[in-house]
Amino acid sequence: EPLFGSPDLDAQRTTAYEFGLIHQFNDKAAVSLTAYYKDIRGLIGTEYIPQGAVVNGLPAFTSYSRFVNEAYANVKGFELNADVFLGRNIDAVLSYTYSIAQGSASSEMEGFPRRLPSTRLYPLNFDKRHLLNARLNVNTARGEGLRIGGIHPIERMKLTFVLSGSTGYPYTPTGRDIGFVERNSERYPITYTVDLFLSRSFSIGQNHGLVAFASVTNLTNRRNARNIYTDTGKPDQFTTRPQSQEWILNPNNWFPPRITNLGIRYRI
Repeated sequence: EPLFGSPDLDAQRTTAYEFGLIHQFNDKAAVSLTAYYKDIRGLIGTEYIPQGAVVNGLPAFTSYSRFVNEAYANVKGFELNADVFLGRNIDAVLSYTYSIAQGSASSEMEGFPRRLPSTRLYPLNFDKRHLLNARLNVNTARGEGLRIGGIHPIERMKLTFVLSGSTGYPYTPTGRDIGFVERNSERYPITYTVDLFLSRSFSIGQNHGLVAFASVTNLTNRRNARNIYTDTGKPDQFTTRPQSQEWILNPNNWFPPRITNLGIRYRI
């Protein structure tokens, strides 16, 4: 069936509320909290017009779909941030976000073709409830750190650990004889990664220097799922119809494994 645009589309309307609070406990610790709520109306969706239906006083000669302002969504949650100095050379940053995104449609094409407009709110495709990011930094200046004889092997060093983790996006289960299921009633697996960055500076004369560095992403080599099969909820199991193992074990279903980069930069 054809899909037509509409000259009568209106702009979506968003009503947003936000409340923020920042508190510094002392010169080594500060916390900020932000809570928010968004009410979004008039999102674009599609409407199915059957043959014979009366539109603007005229009967439709054939069935078709058109874009209309019929979808609704709301997003609410809070974000917590903390900055802490654990010592002269150590500091940490923590960020946690809790969010709920619900609505009647995740995209303008979700109701095409011939799906009845949704009257219930469900988790939207981009709904990610929990998101955590943490960073730990260790820095040493010249002459600091462990001393062996007259040498400081870890002076002028920078060490950073980054932890990123989140719960999965929602999806709708499928499969044989599954019966009625609610839209986006299941979740992708939890994902997290630990990244490491290490560098050490060396002087060459008075105006030149070298920086040796190592960068490691996904330090623990965790297998994080990028895509899953909706009949099993797993990235490496598929049961809907017979398929080869080569097709099922698609490497694109996984985020990259551990990646290590080593290098030296010349500094003037």
